[in-house]
Amino acid sequence: MGIHGYGGRPQVGNTGPVNGNYTVSLKQNKLSVYLPYFGNAYGGSDVFSGKNPLDFISADLSINRMIKKNGEEILIIPNDHPEVQSMDFTFYIGGNANLNVNMATRSGISFTGNFRPVQ
Repeated sequence: MGIHGYGGRPQVGNTGPVNGNYTVSLKQNKLSVYLPYFGNAYGGSDVFSGKNPLDFISADLSINRMIKKNGEEILIIPNDHPEVQSMDFTFYIGGNANLNVNMATRSGISFTGNFRPVQ
C-alpha cells in the first residue's frame, strides 16, 4: 500500500498544497515515510536539529486494521520512532485517502491524497 499526498493541514494554521513527490508506503511490515512537516513544535522537540520528523523508516510497528462500509481504516504506531505517536489512515473506495499524524512534541498534521498498491 502506498499513499501519495497532495495537500497538508496542520492542526494549527493554514492548509497548504504539498508540492513534491511525498509518499508513505507499507511493504512487508516496513513503513517508509517521506512527508513534509509544517506546524508548531513544543518543548523537548528537536526543532533545531534540522531533521524532518516525518522522514523515517520503521520496522517495529503496531498495526490495527478495520474494514468499513466505504473503505478501511489502518492505525499504525511506529514503536521505534517516538516522535510519531500514531498514523491514522482512512482509505476510501475509488483511491482517495486521508492521513492524520499525532506527534509527541509537535502539533498534529493531516494529509489528503490517493493510494495505490506498492510494486
